[in-house]
Parts: sequence; C-alpha cells; structure tokens
Amino acid sequence: MAVRSGKSILLQNGRIADFRILQAYDTIVKNYRTWPVLSIFNQVGDTLWTKQFTDTSIFWLGAQTLIEMKDSGFVLVADKEISSGINNPVLIRTDNKGNEMYRKEIKTSKREVLFSVIKYPTVGFVLGGYGNSPGTNYNAWVIRVNDSLNIEWSKYYESNNGSAAIVSLTKESEWLSGWRVSGMTCDDEEASCWCCLVSS
Repeated sequence: MAVRSGKSILLQNGRIADFRILQAYDTIVKNYRTWPVLSIFNQVGDTLWTKQFTDTSIFWLGAQTLIEMKDSGFVLVADKEISSGINNPVLIRTDNKGNEMYRKEIKTSKREVLFSVIKYPTVGFVLGGYGNSPGTNYNAWVIRVNDSLNIEWSKYYESNNGSAAIVSLTKESEWLSGWRVSGMTCDDEEASCWCCLVSS
C-alpha cells in the first residue's frame, strides 16, 4: 500500500486533520485502487483515529481538500474518476469522529475537479477548481453549495489557454464584502496569475 498526496489543516482544538490518498494493487482485477483516508493527530503527532472512504464501483476516489465545521465534523472534497477524461467531484459530510453522514456526487460530462473550499459566513460553502465541460479548454470553476451539499449555483470563468480557481474570503471590518477567485492560466510557453472579486 502506498500513501499519496493530500492536505493537512490545523483544527480548532489544536489537533491536526490529514486527508490523504491511499493506493493499493487489487490482485483480483489486476489494477490499482485509490481511496481517501482522514486521520486525526494530536499536538505531538500521535494518531488518534483514521477513517477510510471507499467506492467499490470505481478504481479512483482521490482526496483533494477538507474543511472543519462548527460541530467539529468535516466536509471532505474528493475526486472520482468515472472513466478516462471524466471526473466527478464528491463531497462527503462527516461527524466529529469521521463517520460519514452523507455524500453528494456532482455529475459532470467531462473532467471537473474541485480543490479549494471555504465556509460561507451565513450558510453553505464556496468551492473552486477547474473543468472543461463548457468546451475543450480547462476553465476556472466555482460553485456554491448549501449546508446539505446541494448546488445553488455553478460558474465557469473562461480563458483561452486553461485556468483553475482558488477561492478565499475577503472581509471589511466584521462584514463579508465578497469572495475572491484567484487562479493561474497557463499554456505551453507561459503562466499568469489573475484575481477577481465577486460580491456576496
């Protein structure tokens, strides 16, 4: 078994949450299976518990990012490969022990990947990534979901050469003024960064 890429965050209680990819060779079907695991560590790095999230219908369910909830549970963002060139994001809601409460798969027609997430101050989440469902180039993709992880809206920010989006909140005093979409556009010769502010 191999441990692959993932993301770690510092929790409200000072512990560390790590959401990462595990990969192992399935000798029966003669192919690699990939699935995410959530691990919690204390302040000195001891493992407190781990939870794995699988989907036996596919070979690839990869870890992308995570966010802690007020109840100390999590929203996990995963990447499900349906077939070559078609990926669906999967959002998983857990309790504070990592037990899965529910999951939502975002059906797409091509390759869509979400790898950044923020909690909206009122309700729901904003997620950013990239996708090529609108055309052939990869475009920055931003969606908003409610607390039940159902999509409220979805927007693509088109570019000529392909781009991806990372979302973050912007604040003025204690009031949310909007959210920022930043990303990178690249082609074979150069890369450029961009940023835009969208009102709340």
